[in-house]
Amino acid sequence: MRSTIDDDNGRTYVPDENEERLLSRLSDELNSQARTGSKMRIISGDGDELELPARLFDIIRQVATTLSQGRGITVMPHDTVLTTQEAADFLGISRPTLVKHLAAGDIPFSLVGRHRRVRLADLLKFQAEDRAARRALLRRAAREGQEDGLFGIVYEPESE
Repeated sequence: MRSTIDDDNGRTYVPDENEERLLSRLSDELNSQARTGSKMRIISGDGDELELPARLFDIIRQVATTLSQGRGITVMPHDTVLTTQEAADFLGISRPTLVKHLAAGDIPFSLVGRHRRVRLADLLKFQAEDRAARRALLRRAAREGQEDGLFGIVYEPESE
């Protein structure tokens, strides 16, 4: 597996073509084990066994599945500090759009000299809040559309 980024902020792993087949088999096996509720264990070279917590098993399963599809994975701690370009790339928006969110106070940032830096944890919080706001707006639009007779569907809100 080749690593494309390796710094204090984390590491990005991108599989090569030879690894994709092995990762695909591993992903299939891990997904099968997850469906049956099996536990994952690591066996050391001297035979000691250690059971992994369910959450870590799920993380490994998701990583194997993503890598088996030829897609890269970046592993970084939540306290990682990103440049505005890295933050914009993470959110899938342009840097000027990100800067507008920073200026509006939607996302906290700090200044290093005259350069803005954004914590990954703050980006994740913004992303979750933005998704929730969009879902609420869509639910409201669907409800109002149904009430106005615009749709031939019945709006049934999700339990929250």
